[in-house]
Formats: sequence, structure tokens, C-alpha cells
Amino acid sequence: MSDPDAADAEALVRMEIKGLMLDPTSNIPIVVLREQGGQVFLPIWIGVFEANAIALRIEGIEPPRPLTHDLLRSVFTHFKVEVQRVVI
Repeated sequence: MSDPDAADAEALVRMEIKGLMLDPTSNIPIVVLREQGGQVFLPIWIGVFEANAIALRIEGIEPPRPLTHDLLRSVFTHFKVEVQRVVI
């Protein structure tokens, strides 16, 4: 019997954040993912607050108070949890 997780892993495409943009017709933020080492792009429409948090992180700007994802990262670090992958 084959490992179903191994088969799923072969079908996954590793992506990275290419950038943020605004949808020109609706002004809704879009995070653009790009296949690592490839030319496949995946736009994902997101909320304004999520786009702002991503933009701050990309620019290396430290907000005056921790955001939700900062709290989660602190908890993961404290308990030595490592995120293996995120599947969209």
C-alpha cells in the first residue's frame, strides 16, 4: 500500500510571496504567489487588514503592538513548534 501523504506531496507546488497589489476594478488587495523557480502565479484576494500585516512584514516594519500572527509565532517559538507546510 502506498503512502497517501507522499502522493499528495508530489502534487503540491511550492510557492512564495511575489508581492501585493490592488484589484484595479474592486480595490480589493491581492497577494500574489509565484511558483518557486517557475512562472506559475496564483493571485489570492485577501482582506485589507491581512494585506497590511503582510506588507508590514515584507517591509520589515515593526508595528507598535504585536499583531495576531506575531502572537501565534511567539507561541510556536515558545513551544518549539515548526510549521512544515501550508496547503492552499
